Amino acid sequence: MKIALECPIELMDEVQPLADFDFILAHVILRKGEYASYYMKTGRMRILDNSCNELLRPCSISELKEAADIVKPDYIIAPDYLGDHFSTERALDEAITIFGKEKIFPVIQGSELRYALECADYIIDKGFDRVAVPYDITCSRGDSIESMASKRARVTKELLPHFEWIHLLGMTTLEELESYKYMDSIESIDTGSPILNGISGIRFGRDELLNKSTPTYNLMEVAPRFDSADIFFNIAYLRKVLNAD
Repeated sequence: MKIALECPIELMDEVQPLADFDFILAHVILRKGEYASYYMKTGRMRILDNSCNELLRPCSISELKEAADIVKPDYIIAPDYLGDHFSTERALDEAITIFGKEKIFPVIQGSELRYALECADYIIDKGFDRVAVPYDITCSRGDSIESMASKRARVTKELLPHFEWIHLLGMTTLEELESYKYMDSIESIDTGSPILNGISGIRFGRDELLNKSTPTYNLMEVAPRFDSADIFFNIAYLRKVLNAD
């Protein structure tokens, strides 16, 4: 599974070379020139995210277009609305009209499993072979990461016969990721969890991980500075989990 890593601007030179591709937050592109400048130069595959997780609403189509004009992404995460499959489906249609189907990466949303699968059917009917699944699908932000992990795994495994590329929006638990290791269509993940937990002195495989009640990137932006050893340990540990035979 390929990894994109989210981190504060101060850590980009250290952390981003350890990622496989770029996962870029549209709202940060529009407000921080240094962040935008970095991603304009990487030369890797770029996915532009709509920042729904961080803002609790997606960037508008006009904001996404402005950000896309800056970083020239390979794919754009279509606007999605937390727990709202109807609004997510309507936004997907608008995104296809503006950006073209080849650029769009659809997202599944739904407050319950049945609605999430209805959203998946809508995406399938549009002819997509790729889809993104949020870490909090069918959950609330106050749920435990263990609950989020089990609910996303249930949704994700339903999608396996229908999509060639499943992207995981964010990380819950290491156990969830281990459960996917023989599922080739689960191809990629973006996460700031190794970094945020490392900032807090938490090591993967040893300590209890932080909950997801506040978006990871939002917490990293205000975190105090720290020793990087725990961050690098966590990134290496994550790769070991994802690449285990």
